[in-house]
Amino acid sequence: MLLSLCSCMRVSRQVRTEVDSLCMEAYAVRYTDIDSSRNAAQRAFEAARAYPDGQARALNRMAYVRYQRMDYDGTLAATDSVYDLCNHQVLLLSADVMRMKVFQRVGDGRGFYEARSSALKRLKRINEDVEQLDEADMAEYHYAWTEFHIISSTYFYYQERHKIKDLYRYYGTSQKKYMAELEKQKPPLVKMLDALDKKARMKAEEKKSGAIGKEFVW
Repeated sequence: MLLSLCSCMRVSRQVRTEVDSLCMEAYAVRYTDIDSSRNAAQRAFEAARAYPDGQARALNRMAYVRYQRMDYDGTLAATDSVYDLCNHQVLLLSADVMRMKVFQRVGDGRGFYEARSSALKRLKRINEDVEQLDEADMAEYHYAWTEFHIISSTYFYYQERHKIKDLYRYYGTSQKKYMAELEKQKPPLVKMLDALDKKARMKAEEKKSGAIGKEFVW
Protein backbone atom coordinates (compact mmCIF):
# COMPACT_ATOMS: atom_id res chain seq x y z
CA MET A 1 0.00 0.00 0.00
CA LEU A 2 1.06 3.57 -0.59
CA LEU A 3 0.29 4.83 2.88
CA SER A 4 1.71 3.79 6.21
CA LEU A 5 -1.72 3.28 7.75
CA CYS A 6 -0.48 2.40 11.23
CA SER A 7 1.42 5.68 11.39
CA CYS A 8 -1.64 7.66 10.33
CA MET A 9 -3.92 5.96 12.87
CA ARG A 10 -1.68 6.74 15.84
CA VAL A 11 -1.83 10.51 15.46
CA SER A 12 -4.64 13.01 15.60
CA ARG A 13 -5.89 14.90 12.56
CA GLN A 14 -4.74 18.10 14.28
CA VAL A 15 -1.12 16.91 14.44
CA ARG A 16 -1.16 15.71 10.85
CA THR A 17 -2.65 19.00 9.68
CA GLU A 18 -0.04 21.00 11.60
CA VAL A 19 2.86 18.94 10.25
CA ASP A 20 1.61 18.97 6.67
CA SER A 21 1.00 22.73 6.85
CA LEU A 22 4.53 23.41 8.12
CA CYS A 23 6.00 21.19 5.41
CA MET A 24 4.01 23.08 2.76
CA GLU A 25 5.33 26.34 4.25
CA ALA A 26 8.90 25.02 4.03
CA TYR A 27 8.32 24.06 0.41
CA ALA A 28 6.74 27.41 -0.54
CA VAL A 29 9.76 29.48 0.56
CA ARG A 30 12.49 27.04 -0.48
CA TYR A 31 13.85 29.42 -3.15
CA THR A 32 13.18 32.78 -1.52
CA ASP A 33 14.08 32.24 2.16
CA ILE A 34 16.16 29.17 2.91
CA ASP A 35 16.36 29.93 6.65
CA SER A 36 12.57 30.14 6.96
CA SER A 37 12.31 26.91 5.01
CA ARG A 38 14.70 25.21 7.43
CA ASN A 39 12.85 26.57 10.48
CA ALA A 40 9.46 25.38 9.20
CA ALA A 41 10.87 21.93 8.42
CA GLN A 42 12.45 21.71 11.87
CA ARG A 43 9.19 22.68 13.56
CA ALA A 44 7.37 20.09 11.48
CA PHE A 45 9.85 17.41 12.49
CA GLU A 46 9.49 18.26 16.18
CA ALA A 47 5.68 18.31 15.95
CA ALA A 48 5.69 14.85 14.34
CA ARG A 49 7.36 12.92 17.18
CA ALA A 50 4.67 10.22 17.11
CA TYR A 51 4.07 10.53 13.36
CA PRO A 52 6.88 8.83 11.36
CA ASP A 53 5.44 9.77 7.98
CA GLY A 54 5.33 13.40 9.11
CA GLN A 55 8.94 13.21 10.23
CA ALA A 56 9.87 11.74 6.87
CA ARG A 57 8.06 14.56 5.06
CA ALA A 58 9.91 17.13 7.20
CA LEU A 59 13.23 15.41 6.54
CA ASN A 60 12.64 15.68 2.81
CA ARG A 61 12.32 19.45 3.31
CA MET A 62 15.47 19.53 5.43
CA ALA A 63 17.28 17.57 2.74
CA TYR A 64 16.48 20.27 0.21
CA VAL A 65 17.77 23.00 2.54
CA ARG A 66 21.02 21.09 2.98
CA TYR A 67 21.26 20.59 -0.75
CA GLN A 68 20.94 24.34 -1.36
CA ARG A 69 23.69 24.91 1.18
CA MET A 70 25.85 22.43 -0.73
CA ASP A 71 25.92 20.07 2.24
CA TYR A 72 25.59 17.01 0.04
CA ASP A 73 26.58 14.49 2.72
CA GLY A 74 23.94 16.00 5.00
CA THR A 75 21.39 15.77 2.20
CA LEU A 76 22.05 12.07 1.68
CA ALA A 77 21.97 11.46 5.45
CA ALA A 78 18.52 13.08 5.61
CA THR A 79 17.23 10.86 2.80
CA ASP A 80 18.70 7.79 4.54
CA SER A 81 16.60 8.71 7.58
CA VAL A 82 13.49 8.95 5.37
CA TYR A 83 14.09 5.38 4.19
CA ASP A 84 14.46 4.23 7.81
CA LEU A 85 11.33 6.01 9.05
CA CYS A 86 8.58 5.03 6.67
CA ASN A 87 7.26 2.89 3.86
CA HIS A 88 5.20 5.68 2.30
CA GLN A 89 5.98 5.42 -1.41
CA VAL A 90 5.39 9.10 -2.20
CA LEU A 91 7.77 10.24 0.54
CA LEU A 92 10.33 7.65 -0.52
CA LEU A 93 9.99 8.89 -4.10
CA SER A 94 10.84 12.41 -2.91
CA ALA A 95 13.93 11.01 -1.19
CA ASP A 96 14.95 9.17 -4.39
CA VAL A 97 14.57 12.36 -6.41
CA MET A 98 16.63 14.35 -3.94
CA ARG A 99 19.40 11.77 -4.21
CA MET A 100 19.23 12.13 -7.98
CA LYS A 101 19.81 15.88 -7.55
CA VAL A 102 22.86 15.29 -5.36
CA PHE A 103 24.41 12.65 -7.61
CA GLN A 104 23.78 14.78 -10.69
CA ARG A 105 25.45 17.74 -8.95
CA VAL A 106 28.55 15.82 -7.80
CA GLY A 107 28.91 13.78 -10.99
CA ASP A 108 28.22 10.35 -9.48
CA GLY A 109 26.77 8.51 -12.47
CA ARG A 110 26.27 5.18 -10.70
CA GLY A 111 24.51 6.80 -7.77
CA PHE A 112 22.31 8.80 -10.15
CA TYR A 113 21.18 5.74 -12.11
CA GLU A 114 20.51 3.73 -8.93
CA ALA A 115 18.37 6.53 -7.48
CA ARG A 116 16.60 7.04 -10.81
CA SER A 117 15.87 3.32 -11.15
CA SER A 118 14.37 3.28 -7.66
CA ALA A 119 12.28 6.38 -8.45
CA LEU A 120 10.95 4.81 -11.67
CA LYS A 121 9.77 1.73 -9.76
CA ARG A 122 8.04 3.90 -7.17
CA LEU A 123 6.38 6.02 -9.86
CA LYS A 124 4.94 2.90 -11.45
CA ARG A 125 3.67 1.64 -8.09
CA ILE A 126 2.15 5.00 -7.13
CA ASN A 127 0.40 5.39 -10.47
CA GLU A 128 -1.41 2.11 -9.86
CA ASP A 129 -3.05 3.50 -6.70
CA VAL A 130 -2.88 7.25 -7.23
CA GLU A 131 -6.55 7.66 -6.24
CA GLN A 132 -5.55 6.83 -2.64
CA LEU A 133 -3.50 10.02 -2.27
CA ASP A 134 -4.84 12.78 -0.06
CA GLU A 135 -4.22 16.47 -0.76
CA ALA A 136 -0.81 16.66 0.95
CA ASP A 137 0.40 13.46 -0.71
CA MET A 138 -0.85 14.55 -4.12
CA ALA A 139 1.07 17.84 -3.79
CA GLU A 140 4.20 15.88 -2.76
CA TYR A 141 3.72 13.52 -5.68
CA HIS A 142 3.36 16.34 -8.21
CA TYR A 143 6.51 17.99 -6.85
CA ALA A 144 8.51 14.74 -6.97
CA TRP A 145 7.19 13.83 -10.44
CA THR A 146 8.09 17.26 -11.83
CA GLU A 147 11.54 17.28 -10.23
CA PHE A 148 12.19 13.76 -11.47
CA HIS A 149 11.64 14.77 -15.10
CA ILE A 150 13.55 18.06 -14.80
CA ILE A 151 16.55 16.42 -13.14
CA SER A 152 16.55 13.59 -15.68
CA SER A 153 16.44 16.12 -18.53
CA THR A 154 19.25 18.12 -16.93
CA TYR A 155 21.43 15.06 -16.40
CA PHE A 156 21.04 13.70 -19.92
CA TYR A 157 21.44 17.18 -21.41
CA TYR A 158 24.79 17.63 -19.71
CA GLN A 159 25.82 14.09 -20.61
CA GLU A 160 25.32 14.96 -24.26
CA ARG A 161 27.06 18.27 -23.76
CA HIS A 162 30.12 16.56 -22.30
CA LYS A 163 30.22 14.12 -25.20
CA ILE A 164 30.26 16.97 -27.69
CA LYS A 165 32.85 18.84 -25.64
CA ASP A 166 35.12 15.79 -25.62
CA LEU A 167 34.56 15.19 -29.31
CA TYR A 168 35.62 18.71 -30.26
CA ARG A 169 38.20 19.19 -27.52
CA TYR A 170 40.97 20.03 -29.97
CA TYR A 171 38.90 22.17 -32.29
CA GLY A 172 38.30 25.47 -30.52
CA THR A 173 36.10 27.13 -33.12
CA SER A 174 34.04 24.05 -33.84
CA GLN A 175 33.64 23.33 -30.16
CA LYS A 176 32.32 26.80 -29.46
CA LYS A 177 29.92 26.50 -32.36
CA TYR A 178 28.50 23.18 -31.22
CA MET A 179 28.37 24.18 -27.56
CA ALA A 180 26.50 27.36 -28.47
CA GLU A 181 24.05 25.34 -30.55
CA LEU A 182 23.52 22.88 -27.71
CA GLU A 183 22.93 25.74 -25.26
CA LYS A 184 20.10 26.98 -27.50
CA GLN A 185 18.50 23.55 -27.26
CA LYS A 186 18.49 23.48 -23.45
CA PRO A 187 14.89 22.84 -22.31
CA PRO A 188 13.26 25.93 -20.75
CA LEU A 189 12.49 24.05 -17.53
CA VAL A 190 16.16 23.09 -17.21
CA LYS A 191 17.17 26.73 -17.65
CA MET A 192 14.68 27.81 -15.01
CA LEU A 193 15.77 25.12 -12.53
CA ASP A 194 19.45 25.97 -13.02
CA ALA A 195 18.72 29.65 -12.42
CA LEU A 196 16.61 29.07 -9.31
CA ASP A 197 19.12 26.66 -7.82
CA LYS A 198 21.98 29.07 -8.48
CA LYS A 199 20.06 31.96 -6.92
CA ALA A 200 19.28 29.95 -3.79
CA ARG A 201 22.88 28.75 -3.45
CA MET A 202 24.18 32.31 -3.82
CA LYS A 203 21.87 33.53 -1.07
CA ALA A 204 22.94 30.69 1.20
CA GLU A 205 26.62 31.44 0.57
CA GLU A 206 26.12 35.17 1.21
CA LYS A 207 24.46 34.49 4.56
CA LYS A 208 27.13 31.98 5.50
CA SER A 209 30.02 34.32 4.67
CA GLY A 210 28.29 37.53 5.73
CA ALA A 211 29.04 39.02 2.34
CA ILE A 212 26.53 40.89 0.22
CA GLY A 213 26.68 39.86 -3.40
CA LYS A 214 25.05 40.97 -6.58
CA GLU A 215 21.51 39.73 -6.99
CA PHE A 216 21.30 36.96 -9.57
CA VAL A 217 18.64 37.60 -12.17
CA TRP A 218 17.39 34.94 -14.57
